Amino acid sequence: MTKHLQSIQERLGFVPMFAQTMETLTDAVEPNVDLVTRFSLGATGIEPKTRALVGIAAATASGYPEMVSFHAGFHPELEEPLINEAEFLGAHTAGLATFLAARVPSFETFKQDVDKIAAAVKKLGQQAPAIPPEGNTQDQIRAVFGFVPAFMQELSKLPTALEALWKITRLYYFQKTHVDAQTRALICLGAAAAIRCPHSIYLHTCLAQARGVSETQLQEVAFLAHSTVQWGTYLRSRGFGPAMLRSDARLLRDRIGALRT
Repeated sequence: MTKHLQSIQERLGFVPMFAQTMETLTDAVEPNVDLVTRFSLGATGIEPKTRALVGIAAATASGYPEMVSFHAGFHPELEEPLINEAEFLGAHTAGLATFLAARVPSFETFKQDVDKIAAAVKKLGQQAPAIPPEGNTQDQIRAVFGFVPAFMQELSKLPTALEALWKITRLYYFQKTHVDAQTRALICLGAAAAIRCPHSIYLHTCLAQARGVSETQLQEVAFLAHSTVQWGTYLRSRGFGPAMLRSDARLLRDRIGALRT
């Protein structure tokens, strides 16, 4: 065992399988494990539970289920509804990004619309918007944002799709779920960053800022997305599927839980 793996053994009580595969990369092993433990145990701009949810959403959006197990394994306090919500937000963000990339011809027009949406969200604050019970979907959108964004107008040709998008938008922008609005904004931004969609990154950055997210937190989300995709790519290439990581995840969960107490 190399000195780097010995150091990991002393600190964690075991050497994770993913670290063992990097044994020949002596300069990369310890810094990467340091990074993992720091983001799991250390104090940063985002609380540990939120970091895990951001990682889960980024892993879901970028198609790395093994990293969902990895992030969830670090945080035994995460309940299944929280994990499910992060996975759904990651999948929804990726789906919306696909539509935006295909059907939004002008990025500048999109940015102008997003700026107006963010201003409306910031003005509302913690208040629930007054949405008229009657009227069609576009009337409801106009009542909340003051206008109908161009990318939503595109969906007006598919009324059922527009209604579905609006229901999800209302739920995750303005209503209570298992996590608060600021955390939802960070989760969606992590997913958008992981799939490198400029439309979604701009949308969720503006919405996060409207919810009071700091520049430090934005940077941390970007780095979490980066590290999730990096590790997902490496683990996938080395043959580590979700099932193979469960053992590591359980050991990491138990060890980190012990270190926190």
